[in-house]
Amino acid sequence: KLSTLQNRYNAISTDQGVKTREFKYVQGIANNLGLSAEVLSTEYTKLYTAARGTKLQGAELKQLFEGVAASVRTLNLTTYESELVFNAYAQILSKGKLSMEELRQQLGEKFPPAMGVFARSLGVSVAELDALTSKGAILSDDILSKVGKQLKLEYDPIVGSVGDSYTASLNRFQNEVMNVNLQLIDTFEGLFIAINKPWRRIVTG
Repeated sequence: KLSTLQNRYNAISTDQGVKTREFKYVQGIANNLGLSAEVLSTEYTKLYTAARGTKLQGAELKQLFEGVAASVRTLNLTTYESELVFNAYAQILSKGKLSMEELRQQLGEKFPPAMGVFARSLGVSVAELDALTSKGAILSDDILSKVGKQLKLEYDPIVGSVGDSYTASLNRFQNEVMNVNLQLIDTFEGLFIAINKPWRRIVTG
């Protein structure tokens, strides 16, 4: 699991410093909300990959990620349901244009407030959103930038009022165990390299 987790961040960068920084960012969000850092790592790297070549980068991508995370925590969605919600956002982003099928069926089925959130992010009614989407007039990266802001506006103030559940406490504990294991791996890898360096010089001449 740990090697798989580390490999996921290769989708972001081959630079170890960048990967470490991004993992710590995701871990901070996970611990704050009581969500699994392993699950959030998977979903963050999926969003990051889907955003390549789009205008949704940097702070705006993180804003969307944080907004979605806060919304699934507030609604107390299961891990499976949360994964489906994140997948729906990644698919919307990768398609280039918003489609009502993805919004209503893939996202709306697991996150019922979706239609209202998307409409409010544009300052239009749900009916107007439907009409604009039918015309293919809404670009995915454009609206998801606005949706990220809207999600944080609506869910950040209330996510803190959601009581800590057994699952949230367990997630934080597992996140800490995972963090300790990753630190041990880094320590022993560094020790292994230090011990083997002289031998490598001898073997290679």
